[in-house]
Amino acid sequence: MTFRSDIKALAENPAWPAAVQFLRRYLAGRGYHNLYKNIVPPGSYTVTPSFFSGANDADKISGGGFPGCAIGRCLTAFVSVPEAEFDEEERALAYKLADIGMLTIDGGVANPRSFQLLSVGDRYLLIDAAIHFPKNAIHDIYIGPDSLLLMYCMGDATFGKESRALDLCSGSGLVGLFMAKTHANVVSTDISPAALALIRVNAVLNGTGENISIREEKLQDTLSAADRFDLVACNPPFVAFPSGFDRPLYAAGPDNDGLGYMRLLMEKVPDILNEDGEGYFVADMPGDGVGAYFFNELKTFSERGGCAVDVFVMNRISARPQIKAMTHFLCQMHPTSEAAETEKLVARFIFEELRASYYYLTIIKIKKSGKTGTRVLNQFGARRFEDYFAGL
Repeated sequence: MTFRSDIKALAENPAWPAAVQFLRRYLAGRGYHNLYKNIVPPGSYTVTPSFFSGANDADKISGGGFPGCAIGRCLTAFVSVPEAEFDEEERALAYKLADIGMLTIDGGVANPRSFQLLSVGDRYLLIDAAIHFPKNAIHDIYIGPDSLLLMYCMGDATFGKESRALDLCSGSGLVGLFMAKTHANVVSTDISPAALALIRVNAVLNGTGENISIREEKLQDTLSAADRFDLVACNPPFVAFPSGFDRPLYAAGPDNDGLGYMRLLMEKVPDILNEDGEGYFVADMPGDGVGAYFFNELKTFSERGGCAVDVFVMNRISARPQIKAMTHFLCQMHPTSEAAETEKLVARFIFEELRASYYYLTIIKIKKSGKTGTRVLNQFGARRFEDYFAGL
């Protein structure tokens, strides 16, 4: 059972749109948004961010949670639920979801497969359950607190009735779903077949399928096209890995520091923004006690692109604990690797190649308005933000 194969089978099943629409009506009728709300503090962020901490959270929300919403409990807490607990509507829904492979029914018990259901803001979201269950599993599609922080900084601003928005590297489709609340047309792009199928399912689950266009398209191709947008957002692959290790498509960013996509975004997005348009990007950036090294490049980007740049430092974490986290992750990806040797390689990479003593979870906002200049709004740095660039 893998998410990649399950979402492919679901997307090829002609019954899935009707079943997912039934699930949406059921969740709305049972008040699912009020029974479970996904709230993640930025302090929970690590090199492999997660919404859940695994079994402990599942125990908490499955024990007395979801009154009157047994299917919500099954899909969110990733627990088996006896069919005897279902009322008539839930029983009918459970069998429709089983028909499309979202869950199974065996011996009178409904069991989750590889999908997890979340409530994020006022959006329903299906994701790859392996992000959280079992704990530390390798997953095909990523989502974490950085996505929530990106949406928080975007706010609910709209640019008029005909406004257009672009969600690059869409993944689960969450950011595009958020954009669809205030923009007439949203384009969501990705290159992963599993992600593209999931975006379609989540658009139907939220009733936003009519104004979200989904494209299989490389980031570079989208940024080079003639399309223009009022709002562009991207949560790109940005994790910096030592060389010689395979890593998931969603994680590894190009360039030694993992910020190659961020450089591409800063370079190209001003060309596809309408006047007064805005771009929002998120990345985890290596740096020292003052700030992320990438901040040094932003003045050049601002002047070259004719944009004002605001930098929001949302969290700062020590680099040292990341050694064990990344070692564990890489050893999962490469089971034949020797843990002690991998840890040495990771430590050398972080401390000597990246020269990182901290990682900064950062949202970068650009605004195309004819003005240039850069502000760093940094609640963790040693210098006041207005003094940061004065010292460069």
